[in-house]
Amino acid sequence: MMSPMSLPLALLERTLPASRDLDDVRPAIDEAEFAAFYERTARPLWAYLARVTADRELADDLLQEAYYRYVRAGARHESETHRRRSLFQIATNLARDAARRPARRNP
Repeated sequence: MMSPMSLPLALLERTLPASRDLDDVRPAIDEAEFAAFYERTARPLWAYLARVTADRELADDLLQEAYYRYVRAGARHESETHRRRSLFQIATNLARDAARRPARRNP
C-alpha cells in the first residue's frame, strides 16, 4: 500500500486533464481536505474491504481504486457523512465486481 501522504497527491494529479489550461479546472475537494479525509477513512475502508473480500492484497487494490473513483467523480458533498457513504458505496461496488470476476489461476 502506498504511504498515506503520497496517495492523495497521486490521485489528484491523475484526475487533472492533460491540457495546460487548468484555470477551468476546479476540483470538488482540495488537496489538503482530501488528505485529511483520506487519513480519517483509509484504515476503516481497508478493514471493510479486507473483511468483505477475505483477501488483503485485493483490499489494497480496491482501496486505491475506490479513492481514485471517488476523486474522479468530482461530486460535491454537503457533509462528512455524505462523503463517507459515497466512498463506501464505491468500495462496495468494486468488491461486488471483483467477486463476479472469475478467479485468476496460476499455471
